[in-house]
Amino acid sequence: MHLDLDRHRYYCFGCGAHGDVVQWVCDIEGVRPGQAVAILDDGRPINGVHTGGPTVRRYLSRPDVDASDLERTPPERVRAVMQIAWRYYTFTSLHHQAVRHLTDQRNIDVGALEVEAGRPVVGHTPQRPDGLTQWLRAQHFTDDELVDASLVTRRRDGTVIDFFRDRLLLPVTDERGQVAGIIGRATTDREPRYLNQTLTHTYDKHLALYQPAAHHLDPDANVIVVEGTLDALAIAAQAARAGLSAKYAPLSASGVRLSDEQLDTILDLHPRAPVLAADGDPAGQDANLEWAARIALRHRETVITTWPEGHDPASWLTARDQDGLTAITRRGCLNTPDGQVRPRHCGAVLTQAALDQLPDNPTERSAGLHQLAAEVGNISRYLAPNASDRYATAAAEVLAPVAVSIGIDAATNGDIATFIEHIATYGTRLPPAGRTAFTRRAAETIEAHQPAAAERVERRLAAAVERHAGTRPAASPDPPGITTSNTTIICDPGGDR
Repeated sequence: MHLDLDRHRYYCFGCGAHGDVVQWVCDIEGVRPGQAVAILDDGRPINGVHTGGPTVRRYLSRPDVDASDLERTPPERVRAVMQIAWRYYTFTSLHHQAVRHLTDQRNIDVGALEVEAGRPVVGHTPQRPDGLTQWLRAQHFTDDELVDASLVTRRRDGTVIDFFRDRLLLPVTDERGQVAGIIGRATTDREPRYLNQTLTHTYDKHLALYQPAAHHLDPDANVIVVEGTLDALAIAAQAARAGLSAKYAPLSASGVRLSDEQLDTILDLHPRAPVLAADGDPAGQDANLEWAARIALRHRETVITTWPEGHDPASWLTARDQDGLTAITRRGCLNTPDGQVRPRHCGAVLTQAALDQLPDNPTERSAGLHQLAAEVGNISRYLAPNASDRYATAAAEVLAPVAVSIGIDAATNGDIATFIEHIATYGTRLPPAGRTAFTRRAAETIEAHQPAAAERVERRLAAAVERHAGTRPAASPDPPGITTSNTTIICDPGGDR
């Protein structure tokens, strides 16, 4: 189990359980997030939790392994050994082994990408568990230097073996194109599936991003954020084969967690909205929502690709080859018919996620919809004007059909005027662009029930929305928030979440 005590996160490599302290209490106690927070606030003991500190500390401190020491080896020696280590891992036989694994097991052809890059983009570990260790010793590097570069593991008994074993290897490069770190992807049942080096002078997993291709990007290029390094590599390989490398800049942080520094780096790559394309499982979908909400606080919009169940970017491209790139192409995505796998504006995805969590009780559902409309306005205020309008429009088009459904259920007397007034109240807390989209989409939804009424209803609904909007109090200064299946993301300008 990995415990990130600085960021209050955990991940179990045995069963896959992961999350924050609230999710941990949910799993242990079998409760919902709100109840978990109450338990933590009460300070009572958590059921079934081992409280014997020494056992926990033994696993956290890893006394059987010699840790790297940033004070012991100068940065220039770490940089030098990283270049030589990568050269070893990409010797002809090891490089061919990596390429064969990608081609045979993952259907990823990196040939065109390596031609463009002019260098190997993948490597592989040798069969010997100390193959790299022996090679680097022969290049006059000491064991201390290798430990401090996180290239070898030295146990307390003095034995030294390679840090990476039975793995495909992918380089993390710095701004000069030099190898700063290495990420290992297991080729067997070895856990964890992805292995990152520990903190060194050149590599910090909380700052580094894996970018398989470094090209000058076109003005309409797509920066694509994914979970796994092989997902990023698959996108870069397909783009290179199609001659479109200047259009796609995939990257990965090796997991769903993105630090503030990584988010800032991503947004600095290109002025257009990034495409968020985490895996199609619940954890990946929640990651997309969190990334989008935090990026909104940086005054930027995003578009989100939601993969069908069981898919991730690599599997999608495997099934569709270069045609699959449309699923991560921002251009034209806002006019795509429903049902196609294309990016959607973050306003629509965030709002739909919150709608999915509304209670079934009519009164609570109505109150929740009012609150959600207010949250749309709150988030919109963080965005630039054009982006704000797009966000509000996308969100309103998702809200409107639900408002009509609630209005139909509430209009028990059949009076059209009462019906219109009821629906209008849900649109009053939206920004102007959102109110326009809300009335249009609501009228289209009503037309499905009463075809002859649509145009007349739209005019009356628009008037009612504007009338109510002119009399309501000013928008709440509360920070925007969105509720997903596992957690509530509160976008606090002073913090991460």
